[in-house]
Amino acid sequence: MTKQDLLILLEEVDDDTEIRLMMQPSWPFEYSIAGVILASEITDEDDRPRGLVHDDDEEEEIGGYQPKELAPGQDCLFLVEGSQIGYGTKAAFDDYRRR
Repeated sequence: MTKQDLLILLEEVDDDTEIRLMMQPSWPFEYSIAGVILASEITDEDDRPRGLVHDDDEEEEIGGYQPKELAPGQDCLFLVEGSQIGYGTKAAFDDYRRR
């Protein structure tokens, strides 16, 4: 999903609607969202090392975490999980898939 895709979906929702994460379809839980962070802003390199992007004859260092399945240097916005609010419902996943 891109930022534009998300903005289009959010246009249909009232401004005062709370946003949460529903995770784990087989055993659903609801989570609050603590915040957001761009992959390029993540400085902890323990998970994945920084790398080099090869563009013709030049090499350019990419900063931050490099998300899986994205082009080198392509940025990604993460919704950071807050706290578990409670159990979710499998119906959320079933209804989404039927759309």
